[in-house]
Amino acid sequence: MPDVEPHAELTDGDPRSDDRTLRTAKPSAETLRDRLLATFEMFELGVEMMAANLRRRHPDASPEEIERLLDAWLLERPGAEEGDGPGVPVPLERFR
Repeated sequence: MPDVEPHAELTDGDPRSDDRTLRTAKPSAETLRDRLLATFEMFELGVEMMAANLRRRHPDASPEEIERLLDAWLLERPGAEEGDGPGVPVPLERFR
């Protein structure tokens, strides 16, 4: 199957325009690697942005205090307490 590029423009005559084909097309290992690296980079950027936010909100806090607040934020995950995706939350033990 052809590799599906993230922003490829598909036309009506293109066999990849079939939604089922897009869902079942297997991306290359390089594409998967690039996507994973992009995910890690976005995570790191998000952490850096939150650290800057915490420094603005707590200008007198020491670097250690900012790190503690950042760790608490990462563990608490405000707005995603039940996970990032739709569905019923399940205990992590299920996957062990």
